[in-house]
Amino acid sequence: MRIIARKKQNSSFYITLNEERYWFPGDCLRGKVTLHLSKPCKTTSIRVCLWGKVTTIIKDRKEEFPLFQKEIVAYHMPGSKSSVLDAKVHSYPFEFTIPSDLTLPSFTENDYPEGSVVYAIQAIHDRPFVADIMAQKAQLHIPLLEKIDVTSQQFQIPQETEGYCHFDDALPDDFRRQVAPDAGMQATIKATIPRIAYVRGKKSLIIYLFAPKSHDVSPVRLGK
Repeated sequence: MRIIARKKQNSSFYITLNEERYWFPGDCLRGKVTLHLSKPCKTTSIRVCLWGKVTTIIKDRKEEFPLFQKEIVAYHMPGSKSSVLDAKVHSYPFEFTIPSDLTLPSFTENDYPEGSVVYAIQAIHDRPFVADIMAQKAQLHIPLLEKIDVTSQQFQIPQETEGYCHFDDALPDDFRRQVAPDAGMQATIKATIPRIAYVRGKKSLIIYLFAPKSHDVSPVRLGK
């Protein structure tokens, strides 16, 4: 399973993880920050943060609620406020343990109109006389999932929904005249799932299609 992580970084300053997978509370997350320098650079420190937050949008009012934040200093020269890094590729490992003593909701794969749940690792390159808002940064979203026992009784609840498809609206004219000549002819579509929680990636949806009459149907190719 390939996970496409959302990133805010470039080829000169970026974050990579040792593993590409879904993460859970209590997991140990390891990776490295890479900094490419084409010339010597005066540096105060390189910090790495792991954080999570919930964003809500209600009636155009946006609010953010932090879930947690951890920070480590991946690079700092002891005994000095700053140091000069040579013109070369620098790499700094980091390690975080995702909190297991908090109730963390699963991340949202997209930003929805109602809000989002985001977990991310952010690296910050601190330099003398450069404000934090202007500092070079790299960010990588973490696909973190809530731990759920899908076999628990509370999730063993069947769900069913039903809808209708009008042939005269959904099919090309020639095909409609052949298959559904009666005006108003429709099909019933029913979808059922035996429970409400599943292991990610497992196929769980069964769809039945019912028509008032049976017909032999040939494939139809649609194009412009």
